[in-house]
Amino acid sequence: MNSPITRRGAFALMGAAALSLTGTGALAGCGTDGNNAGAVTVGSKAFTEGVILSELYALALEDAGIQVKRSFEISGSLIHTALTSGDIDLYPEYTGTGLISVLQMAPITDPQEAYDTVKEAYAREFNLTWLDQSPAADGQGLAIRTDVAEKYGIETISDLQQHAPELRFASQGQFDERPDGLPALEATYGPFDWKEHAIFDEGLKYEVLRNDEMDVTPAYTTEAQLTDDAFTPLKDDKRVWPPYNVAPVVRSEVLEANPAIAEALNRVSAALTTEDLTRLNARVDELLDLVHLDPAVFRDRYPAQLSGGQQQRVGLVRALAASPDLMLLDEPFGAIDAITRAILQDELLRIHRDSGKTFIFVTHDVTEALKLGTKVLVIDEGRIQQYAEPDELLARPATPFARELLACQGYTRDGRRG
Repeated sequence: MNSPITRRGAFALMGAAALSLTGTGALAGCGTDGNNAGAVTVGSKAFTEGVILSELYALALEDAGIQVKRSFEISGSLIHTALTSGDIDLYPEYTGTGLISVLQMAPITDPQEAYDTVKEAYAREFNLTWLDQSPAADGQGLAIRTDVAEKYGIETISDLQQHAPELRFASQGQFDERPDGLPALEATYGPFDWKEHAIFDEGLKYEVLRNDEMDVTPAYTTEAQLTDDAFTPLKDDKRVWPPYNVAPVVRSEVLEANPAIAEALNRVSAALTTEDLTRLNARVDELLDLVHLDPAVFRDRYPAQLSGGQQQRVGLVRALAASPDLMLLDEPFGAIDAITRAILQDELLRIHRDSGKTFIFVTHDVTEALKLGTKVLVIDEGRIQQYAEPDELLARPATPFARELLACQGYTRDGRRG
């Protein structure tokens, strides 16, 4: 039995469906055939990007014919132990995390040296194998308003340091104190004599930049907001921060028993870029925005914390995540109250307009069909009775069944209900 996807996973899987790296263009589903003997257990950390990466790994393995169990959303402080104890067989890890947090080694700023170090140490100390590292990296960085960067010709952190007296810095407090935050930055690049230095909540930092209240902020390199052209990540040209390239870490005995794992996951690593990760993170937020669920509020909600209507919206956008040209919706609003149903019908009309997708909507509710359908297909016992625009169907029902169907729900030829 697969572990339930409980927290960020409900939303993060939207993002995983939006990128096809291995020939699988949509989610393979969160379950297997129920026989998990010999299955490979893929773990994930308990944050959106971690679940996205783990789902990509799981899809790649399934595409290679390997049976998969998912054990997602494990605390970052426990996931290494889960791997070494055999509770999971693999998960995506970052080179900087492995080096500093797990191995307790000093930071190494060269990406290849950092990878080689963790690969050798994990094999020696834990009998774990680091497969190929990806170009994709999620590390510490700085982001600047694009218009400000263009005004001053700022592309690197060295450029930024030179222009600091002209710029306003939006910190999040802990960045000023952490050894790998501002202290490390100034030790490498020299002092940053900001025009203004203020502390803001993490969730507000891009808003204050967008509102021209601040110019620069600490950022992680795959944050969803960095897909917005209004913000530009700066190049860490002196490598103050250690690399956080992502790679699969696998129990060596599992890899020996399933050598196809390496090829499948190395394909993912080779194809995945920092831009892809950023786009996937952004896709989660975009889809939540599409159904009017504020990402800042709902991204970390458990499904049990969602109302019935909110769960319906999440189900819809998970289907939209793979960007299909055609979607089949089989009575999606059948189990909710009339008020919520009417709201969701309006939402679906808006999503249809904004997305440009074609929806085939199955319903036994004539009113719903007439409200939502560009055209309505009436079927009785597997036979097509009529296919027409709603006004045409109401004005000229083509068969006795079509007439009876409309009449029994109170519709007259002028479209009114009696």
